[in-house]
Amino acid sequence: EANGNVVRILNSESQSRILLAIPPIEEQTLIIEFIENEINRLEANISKFNKQIELLQEYRTTLISDVVTGKIKAC
Repeated sequence: EANGNVVRILNSESQSRILLAIPPIEEQTLIIEFIENEINRLEANISKFNKQIELLQEYRTTLISDVVTGKIKAC
């Protein structure tokens, strides 16, 4: 339906000729489960990294405070 860089407007006639590959419902369910599992895994990793960042920021603040108050000598 395209001519060069121009796409014609889709109408009901051209839409009726479009073929879509739709997987069976079982496969769709498996795809959804896979995506949800990956999202959960990524969210868990993000949470762990955010906690590590928070702990490093606390360590940094404590370290700066200890150097300023003379508890630790700066190099």
